[in-house]
Amino acid sequence: MMKRLSCVLMLACLCFALQRLALADLDARQVFRQARPSVVVVIGLDRRGDPISLGSGFFIGDGKKVVTNHHVVDGVKSVQLKLFTGEIIDVPAIIGINKSRDLVVLKAPSWGQPLNLAVTAEIGEDILAIGNPQGLEATISPGLVSGIRTDDAAQYYQITAAISPGSSGGPVLNEKAEVIGVATFYL
Repeated sequence: MMKRLSCVLMLACLCFALQRLALADLDARQVFRQARPSVVVVIGLDRRGDPISLGSGFFIGDGKKVVTNHHVVDGVKSVQLKLFTGEIIDVPAIIGINKSRDLVVLKAPSWGQPLNLAVTAEIGEDILAIGNPQGLEATISPGLVSGIRTDDAAQYYQITAAISPGSSGGPVLNEKAEVIGVATFYL
């Protein structure tokens, strides 16, 4: 009886430990499934309403704010967001601009699922970038943090994930589907 109780207790502890491990780190498919509803296509329009720029963005905070790169919306007359459902919505306002960091915050007229922000990242950490390169929506690129650079009091994560035009403004996520950064430029 004691031996059986010991085995059951050991099995319960093992199951609990495995469950904790499974909850701690998500694989790329799980990160994508969790983050996908939060990622949008950002479309910059000219005076006639024709698209002149294309990028990526993601919901943050209360779910009525979208972060993207400044260069995606710089010089456009208006901005639209294409949600993961396919719905296209007009952005009523830009509510925050930081040109030196190439970031903007857009006001979204409808609620989206916000992503959580990570506190930090480390060299060697696995990451996943989600974006819309050349309009190819919901593209993922796995990689890792290959370097951490500091310039003008800003911290930049050098990553090995492929980033192409159209991915600008998309989230770079850790294994917990938390945003460690915004895809901004590539060399």
